[in-house]
Amino acid sequence: MFNTKKTIRNWLKSIYRIAYWTIPPVLLFLILSRINFRLFYQNLTNVNLWLLVIGISYYPAVVCVSGIRWKITLSEYFHYSPPLGYLVRHYWIGMALGFFSPGQIGLDAYRVVVIGNRYHQYMQMIFAILVEKTMALLNAVLLVFCLYPLIKQFIVHQN
Repeated sequence: MFNTKKTIRNWLKSIYRIAYWTIPPVLLFLILSRINFRLFYQNLTNVNLWLLVIGISYYPAVVCVSGIRWKITLSEYFHYSPPLGYLVRHYWIGMALGFFSPGQIGLDAYRVVVIGNRYHQYMQMIFAILVEKTMALLNAVLLVFCLYPLIKQFIVHQN
């Protein structure tokens, strides 16, 4: 008789393989078909080269700094530290997933799953992310309080 579990598993692998090789080209085609290349070229020739270089290098720098911050958080609070390359790679993947979820919750969920699978400490990773989010909120509040005296003269008051 047929082994149904093995057959289903083979079908799922085939579907996964087909999706893996067809979805990216289809998405690329959809994106490229919506670009006005004449206007894109016109805008590209008028751009400041330094701003272009800064804009292109900004995102990888953010990912590297975020990976380092994640490594420091894990080593400080939980006394284990995965390799930096591992953390940066998975932070990058998590950011890509976060673009498709509200508030980039996909990034945080992915980080919980990755560290949870590696170290079997899901609750500690959830706690680390909550600490990180709380610190980011306090950072933003501190920034507002520190910058408000400098910018209050530029705020337009409407009656």
